[in-house]
Amino acid sequence: MNGTQEIEQFFETQASSIQERYFAALDGLKANVEFSDQERLDRANVVRELSSRERAAALESRNAALEKREQDLRRRLFGAPVGYKDGVAVQSAAFTDALTRATLASGEDLQKLSEVAAQTGDQALGKAVFVAAEQRGMPDLALAYLNSNPDVSAAYGELASMPNAEERQAAAENPGFPPLKIEQVRPSFEDIQRAEHGKRMERIDAQDAYMNNS
Repeated sequence: MNGTQEIEQFFETQASSIQERYFAALDGLKANVEFSDQERLDRANVVRELSSRERAAALESRNAALEKREQDLRRRLFGAPVGYKDGVAVQSAAFTDALTRATLASGEDLQKLSEVAAQTGDQALGKAVFVAAEQRGMPDLALAYLNSNPDVSAAYGELASMPNAEERQAAAENPGFPPLKIEQVRPSFEDIQRAEHGKRMERIDAQDAYMNNS
């Protein structure tokens, strides 16, 4: 399972490639002096639409991967441990009891329970304390448990730093490239000069060929 960093890096690579190809296509249109302004703008808008769709698809895949990653992290951090009895999944009784105890505990007692879990390695108690502390918006109360479990701490840090659902939705609402103006695809003075030079060279080559064949 890829983490948030790998998901974002993969998307950035895709987005960068799409953008490079988009602007390269626009540069090609700018360099072609045979098109009228309207023809050039029409062709550029087709390129923009196709590139925008490609970027939207990449963003959709990125958001789906991030959503799945968030679900996996939440299940790992806050989900009740499950055991099996007679082949049937059942919730850990130890965790259920510990969660009841942690939910009813004061802030001071919750912090003490976190220290006990860290000292004894009681994962059911530690997780219950962490869930209760997070529900109160006070995860620092479970700091002893987090510090004694680097993997849990890393997963919590990743969850806290990843784009949330609202941020992912905001990015998906406007994934495309902005509308183009004719000035963005009109040939530059240098483009026109290069085209005229190319035509002159073609005429010279044609004249030389004619003289050589005469």
